[in-house]
Amino acid sequence: MFNQNVNQENLDVGNDDNIAEDGVLSANDIHAMPDQYFQKNDQPKGKGKWIILGSGIFLILAGLIGGAVYFFSRQAPAANNQGVVNNQNQKVNQPENQNNNANGNQNVNTNVALDTFALRDMTRLTDIAAVRVALASYYQTFSSFPNSLSDLVERFLAKVPQNPTPGGQDYVYAVMSDRLDYSLTFALENGGVWGIAKLPEGVYVLTAEGLLPQSDSFNADANQNQNVNSNINAQPTPSFTPGDGLDTDGDGLSDIEENIYKTDSTLVDTDGDTFSDANEVLNFYNPTSKDGRLVDSGLISVYQSDVYKYSLLYPADWSARSLSDTEILFTSNTGEFVSITVQENLLSMSAYNWYLDKVPNVDISSLQNLTVDGIPAIQTSDSLNTYLSAGSKIFMITYNIGAQQQMNFKTTYQLFLKSFMFIDASLAN
Repeated sequence: MFNQNVNQENLDVGNDDNIAEDGVLSANDIHAMPDQYFQKNDQPKGKGKWIILGSGIFLILAGLIGGAVYFFSRQAPAANNQGVVNNQNQKVNQPENQNNNANGNQNVNTNVALDTFALRDMTRLTDIAAVRVALASYYQTFSSFPNSLSDLVERFLAKVPQNPTPGGQDYVYAVMSDRLDYSLTFALENGGVWGIAKLPEGVYVLTAEGLLPQSDSFNADANQNQNVNSNINAQPTPSFTPGDGLDTDGDGLSDIEENIYKTDSTLVDTDGDTFSDANEVLNFYNPTSKDGRLVDSGLISVYQSDVYKYSLLYPADWSARSLSDTEILFTSNTGEFVSITVQENLLSMSAYNWYLDKVPNVDISSLQNLTVDGIPAIQTSDSLNTYLSAGSKIFMITYNIGAQQQMNFKTTYQLFLKSFMFIDASLAN
């Protein structure tokens, strides 16, 4: 297009030189031809004309043919060689591309498979934890364990869980003859986390005393007569760090938590008192009332341990169940729960030193320092496990997300920690 415009412009200029403004040729526009063009030619006009014309045509044709031969003699081999090279490269690269594709597919499939293993194992551990709570509640009610898990349905358990397939094995429940103990066997494909213990793949047995590996092949140091928390190689670095739950208005309460505290998930400050909803909850104010206290709102309940003399706040629509004198679970309707577990600390070590003793290979920089009821405490890097030392006891406050992929109750877990306090000051000394 550019060249066409240029040529047209040149053409117009030429026309302007030869044509006057009125479009008529003037005398000055007529030029005489040079004299040599008028010299006499001695050759006969007819015959010479045809000879010259024939010679010219012959030379032109010879030149065209020679040029074509020369052109194709140079271009054809190059094109052929290029085609051969390209074909060879294509043949050479094809297996490589196939390998790349195969490797890419293999990697994708492997990652998906591993994720599936992890999800199934997480579901299994959530199932076992739910059955454990139900069995403990049944025992507290009837002073014995049920003959089958179906006896737990409706009153203690919504339904009997089934092993997620493929992989693993069916859950097998058996009760002892005196009905004072039980065993619940299950298998993990890839492993998971139980409390602070990292469980490798293998078969496990849950009893009233705790969780044990079916054999010691997974941990050479495991003692079959002790609790799994002391035997399985505990790992402080979480293999999976969950994200925060959906928070539409960005006020610090997840949308699921907004339902607990009856707040508006589209408003940062539901009651309009200039304080965000999460800020009010963590400072024990009712987020739906400008003047109300959280403890008077009916949104939360108070738990008090008569044995260890501590109290805390928890959501009113959560269930609180004591598994034993040393462990209590606060469970949400999503299956997530917070547990308070008490262990012996006969040397009265600080939470920091106690944890290092239990998990000697811990990355110290991954631990977070905080205070609970004014007492120094530590927290794992995923913010799901908190430990504090009080007297000769270690208190473990753990948030278990169950089969969820995010922390839907992150602020509520902080409420557990902020409201936790000893009602007998001597226990904290």
